[in-house]
Amino acid sequence: MDGLNRLSKEFTEEERKLLLKQFESSGLRFDEFAKEHNINSQTFKNWIWIAKRPGGISNQYSPVERKKIVESFLSSELTKEDFCKTWGMGKGTLLSWVRRYEEFGSEGLMNGGAKRGDKRLGSKIPEAVQNEILQIKKKEPTYGIKKIKHWLHRFRGVKVSTGTVRKAVVQNGLPLVARTKKRKKSSDRVRRFERARPMQLWQSDITQKNIGVHSMRVYLTVFMDDHSRYIVGWRLHSRQTADLVLDAFKDAVVRFGKPEEVLTDQGRQYFAWRGKSELEKLLEKENIKHVVSRAHHPQTLGKCERFWETVTNEFWTRVKPQDLEEAKQRLKYFIDHYNHQRPHQGLDGQVPADRFFGIAEEVREAIEKTVEQNSLRMALGELPKAPAFLIGQVGDQRIAFHGTSGGFYLTHENIKETKERI
Repeated sequence: MDGLNRLSKEFTEEERKLLLKQFESSGLRFDEFAKEHNINSQTFKNWIWIAKRPGGISNQYSPVERKKIVESFLSSELTKEDFCKTWGMGKGTLLSWVRRYEEFGSEGLMNGGAKRGDKRLGSKIPEAVQNEILQIKKKEPTYGIKKIKHWLHRFRGVKVSTGTVRKAVVQNGLPLVARTKKRKKSSDRVRRFERARPMQLWQSDITQKNIGVHSMRVYLTVFMDDHSRYIVGWRLHSRQTADLVLDAFKDAVVRFGKPEEVLTDQGRQYFAWRGKSELEKLLEKENIKHVVSRAHHPQTLGKCERFWETVTNEFWTRVKPQDLEEAKQRLKYFIDHYNHQRPHQGLDGQVPADRFFGIAEEVREAIEKTVEQNSLRMALGELPKAPAFLIGQVGDQRIAFHGTSGGFYLTHENIKETKERI
């Protein structure tokens, strides 16, 4: 068991109490203590949290705590049995909370049980909100409940719960997206990383696709900004050559400037065991650090791998391009959509452009103001008003206009203050 975290179910109640007592007198942080004793840090944190409560009975949990437990379970890779042992609660209680949360959102976890017969939970969804939900679901059938929620918040200035979205979709007979839960062995788990700001690191990878009735093979490469997931450059060719990568990289540099580092795998288009590849020579000439992942370890380029799934599910299988030129033209529009119009769950509902152009906080503030205004409009039976955004680049400088009909604001990356345009 050395070097591996022990599972929660491997500890007896007596062992847990002893470890918690040792932790209190150790003077260590919970994660340091957990590492020393080969315990998963999140599991140990849960033990501490439960130990501080007057008991583990379900009716002693506040709605906020119930929400935290449900969301922890949904994002974990534990079975119901192991999760309940970790948190010291009954499986029936957990399943009941999960059902209420998935059907009604956070409201389903309010005190008193928020049972199915409650009028508050059966309240009618405002028509304007329901129409927006159905419109985006019909337009983007691959969007799940959370992505629709994020899209409405980002582009319509409307704040809804996942339960409201689910209810509108189900009541109108539209299919929900099946949630696949990937179980991974502990040895396959990768520590997530993310650069602190745009242009520090670009990731690059290559995938292959088939086109037309004859399944012609084509190759797609992208360069993705690690901090924002913004696709800065891409190419789609019929041949997997060094030029495929070089053309995409040069185009990205012309448009956005040079990154500090580039992360790739050991593919021949990127890396040479003897001598240097064309990309390595170019990076060395431009004083850009080349970071190379370990062989047979695609998790290092996980953000690119996730992008390939998005391209497959939301573009390729729906469009089914018949020739290379059609694929290039349509893919350009999709990547523009991905960069500027598609909320990303890994970015807390923002789109890649928000982070890449450095206006995430400004956008967040503008949306929150719009949400407040729209809450009153919908209470009065009026239609919500959407916030407006315009993001672009002038010369080497990234700029952004954002706001509502009440006024627009200009953000310039070299100017700290934001000025209102009257």
